[in-house]
Amino acid sequence: MKRVIFEQNAYEDFCDWGIYDKARYIKIHDLIKAILREPFKGGQAGTAEGSTQRILVTTDR
Repeated sequence: MKRVIFEQNAYEDFCDWGIYDKARYIKIHDLIKAILREPFKGGQAGTAEGSTQRILVTTDR
């Protein structure tokens, strides 16, 4: 089983984007799904300007 763990502020932002910025919400949602599907594939990583929030995708052990 895989888990997605958000810092509190990151989760709040994610939920707000679902209401106010659908394009960003969908992009992040799709990225999380891709990480869960193929966690070791690699690819282009990036963060929003000034972002200090984290999302952790991990396996449940």
